[in-house]
Amino acid sequence: MGKPFVSVLIDTYNHERFIEKAIVSVLEQDFPASDREILVVDDGSTDRTPEIARKFEPHVRLLRKENGGQASAFNTGIPECRGEIIAFLDGDDWWENKKLSVVVAAFASHPQIGTVGHGFTESDEDGMPLAVVASKIECESRLRDLKEGSDFLTLRSFLGTSRLAIRRDILRQVGPLPCGLRIEADEFLATVRTALGGVLILREPLTNYRYHSANLSQFEEWKVAKVKRKHDSLPALSPDRGRGHISAGASGEGAIRVEAVSLDDYCSRNAPPQFIKCDVEGGVGEVFRGARRLLKEHRPGILCELHGGELRSTLLQEFVSQGYRCHDCDATHILALPR
Repeated sequence: MGKPFVSVLIDTYNHERFIEKAIVSVLEQDFPASDREILVVDDGSTDRTPEIARKFEPHVRLLRKENGGQASAFNTGIPECRGEIIAFLDGDDWWENKKLSVVVAAFASHPQIGTVGHGFTESDEDGMPLAVVASKIECESRLRDLKEGSDFLTLRSFLGTSRLAIRRDILRQVGPLPCGLRIEADEFLATVRTALGGVLILREPLTNYRYHSANLSQFEEWKVAKVKRKHDSLPALSPDRGRGHISAGASGEGAIRVEAVSLDDYCSRNAPPQFIKCDVEGGVGEVFRGARRLLKEHRPGILCELHGGELRSTLLQEFVSQGYRCHDCDATHILALPR
């Protein structure tokens, strides 16, 4: 079997100082040029970024759009990709020249894995290395249980944009990203795709991650504008808050999202989930009214995120009455497991 065709998707915004190095690092890969394409999505840059990217045509395909943030850039670029594997790269980072070969080989040796991430080298604004960040071991995660969920919190650093590669079939299962994610859409992308198809983390540092003054999300000291940018992205992750919903990992089918009041109806027609995540705001009863049969018959694990401290005692009583044991994860989360 030949190598799969790979799409390299570079998202960029006002990266005139860095975009050339990013593109060149892809062109200089030891992976055959005939087996890959390069797409650059310019998210409404106001500097010379698109002009610089255009110099590499026809080896690079430039897609320009109005400024809308990282999620909208992904939503523009992903449907244009022809590859079986899509590898992401930020316009201010760059790759080691064996990145694609190593990642594609990892996909080939792990056909059941949908996402691959890896270690990276942190660099300063001038590209000088600062530190190597790598996993202690090569590992996999599928978010199947509490331990894998907990471990995934430390694995996410190996799944930032420039470390992220995903099978196209997995990307198609979820559809467009929430456009409100102007930054850190990569975290949403990696987490949802891990739940759907599993992730493999390689130890090798194959990406150079650049710290610089114009980073939209990273900062070493308190910056009001950057904190606000992070805060403004949060509502995009929970568009249905206030209505009571449950997101569930359905056995063999990946993640599903249904209104809590219709969860039992959903499970009567589909495989019941082994684990569910509840986003609770308002009345606890609304969440459980449509899920009592599920809790009684199928006994899934449950992670509840609370939006209102007064809900905690009521929620704990409800779980106990359903025969669950509860663990306080933090101030806003309760983990309930069947006895």
